[in-house]
Amino acid sequence: MKIKLLILLSLLFLSVALKAQTRLAYYIQIGIDSNQSIKQQNFRLQKSIYALQEAKSLFSPEISFEANYTKAAGGRTIDLPLGDLLNQTYSTLNQLTNSTRFPQLNTQHVLLNPDNYYDAKLHTVMPLLNAELVYNKRIKAQQQDIQALETMVFKRELVKEIKNAYYQYAMACNAVQIYQSSLKLVLENNRINKALFDNQKINRTAVIRSENEVPVFQAD
Repeated sequence: MKIKLLILLSLLFLSVALKAQTRLAYYIQIGIDSNQSIKQQNFRLQKSIYALQEAKSLFSPEISFEANYTKAAGGRTIDLPLGDLLNQTYSTLNQLTNSTRFPQLNTQHVLLNPDNYYDAKLHTVMPLLNAELVYNKRIKAQQQDIQALETMVFKRELVKEIKNAYYQYAMACNAVQIYQSSLKLVLENNRINKALFDNQKINRTAVIRSENEVPVFQAD
């Protein structure tokens, strides 16, 4: 019977302890989520993470694509007098060779702007040796580590304060329960002493002593 009672009390104590720990963890999570200083620290940490990612991206190649298309339907032209320059020579060559292998040329009119012209470029740039990028990456990494440590310190300090407040609250609740239980015992003791005195089982001194204990707890 005693063993069963001990097991039952142990299970009851374990259940109360687990419930208290769960409630404390809930309070800690609420405190962390609602604390403005922690939010600011998390924002700064996220900002430092993005800055480090940006510093790392500077080592990657940059690729850009450019394309142009030109369509000319008129405008200024340049005249190339090919006929005036070569036709006489081509005629002499045809006579000497007794053939028509050298045709007669006309004057060419060339537009200054190209017509139906495509121009596509793939531009790639990659830093091979840049000490500034290396030092910038190291600085950003150190800044991220420092900010992560500061955020962790803020969280630990907040958790410590929440735990202290919760334990003080629990101690106050226990003190109230102890006081209420003690008051009940004093009142019950006074009632029993009065009943015993009425039945002439004890003297008046025990009643007076129990009556004097009641105002002490009621005054508190």
